[in-house]
Amino acid sequence: MNQLSLFDYFPNQNAVLSANALVPAETKGWAHRNSKNSYVYDVGEELLGAKKHLSQQSRVDWSKIEENPSVAYQMVCKNELLKDFDLRSLQADGFTSEAAFAIKLIWARVCQHPEDTPQKRADYIKGIRALQSILSGAKDEDRMKKAFQMLKEALYQARLSTYSHRIDEQPELVRSQFWLALGDRFQSLFYSTRRGRPGLYNLIQKAFYSEQGKDWNWLNTSRVKKTTIKENKEKWERLVPEEVVRKSNEASGVNKPDDLIDIFGVRGVQFGNWVQDVAGRYHVLSCGHALNDLVGLLKPMLLQPLVPGEIKKIGSPALSGTDLEY
Repeated sequence: MNQLSLFDYFPNQNAVLSANALVPAETKGWAHRNSKNSYVYDVGEELLGAKKHLSQQSRVDWSKIEENPSVAYQMVCKNELLKDFDLRSLQADGFTSEAAFAIKLIWARVCQHPEDTPQKRADYIKGIRALQSILSGAKDEDRMKKAFQMLKEALYQARLSTYSHRIDEQPELVRSQFWLALGDRFQSLFYSTRRGRPGLYNLIQKAFYSEQGKDWNWLNTSRVKKTTIKENKEKWERLVPEEVVRKSNEASGVNKPDDLIDIFGVRGVQFGNWVQDVAGRYHVLSCGHALNDLVGLLKPMLLQPLVPGEIKKIGSPALSGTDLEY
């Protein structure tokens, strides 16, 4: 059994690590093709959609978002589309506390992501913008109720558009379908469900006729947010072993990122913007070992002869789940 740690990959690890530890984070350099790093540099096909690509898109051209579906899948979401929206700004804009609280509750009912199709994402973007527009003038209870009535009528038209015979009679109903992309919980605000009457009644009661919506106290949620973050971290934190135990001693042949492409045929290798060379080397070599061991596990299955007339499953990533008959 060959038990490895980060330090097993570096002959003079103490000098390397201490030298890197003295370099300020802002001067450690970017990871890209022209980098002077020996290991941390991107090679092969550029794999768009990583966090470093998304962070560069401070101003998104939503009309062209579908040019890269992987980016579109991650970017078209409520948090991204509303990242410039701050509930605290409503107070300065003349909204009552109750109306602003109602807006908070409405946005909470909008789904975080639309269905994963270009059309649903386009509808979702349109729906978010339309909802923003309608709520932008709902500064008090009277105007909020008028906004609710507009939304109820719009959702009614959208629901009618799901029936083909209605579309035949009123083709213009298609123009309302985008509202449905905001999700079932948003729709249930305006229409009865199996659990009872529309959620709008409870929302109005909570926002305008209870203590929760008064005096902007509902904005003081920092304690709740911190507790939620801590609970989620404890619940979802990834468990990683302190040491990597590798039973095989067979060399993978991987000594640099290019080898992963040449030996294993991966499309591309890329690193985060601030990955240090010392950590990059560890990950490159570990990835090589992992892929080499995977080949060793799959090779017996791939070389196993097929008996005529017998159906077998081939354990290749390219053929995973595919039934082949010889």
